[in-house]
Amino acid sequence: MAVWFTYLSDQYGWVWISEGPPDLPDALRQASWERDVATNPGTDGHDGCGIMVVREAVSAIACASDTGGGGLEFVQDDVQFHVIGPSLSRENLLDVGNGL
Repeated sequence: MAVWFTYLSDQYGWVWISEGPPDLPDALRQASWERDVATNPGTDGHDGCGIMVVREAVSAIACASDTGGGGLEFVQDDVQFHVIGPSLSRENLLDVGNGL
């Protein structure tokens, strides 16, 4: 079970953040992320999906639409985080993920 937090930020608008136990073993999660990136790579590095690093050493997947909105997922210390928002770009997602 995950816990969801809802924020209204002057900088990012509405942001939802969940924290809960990991839903997949690490190897399956990584394979799922790689499939997501392969099927939705985006066109200019701002939309689509990409595997990135947050919190200096934690792998994460960030997916965003070129028209706005996106999501970030990562697991750290056996806690899975999701960050979503209707106006978040990939850069915004990384900012929020690094700031948690």
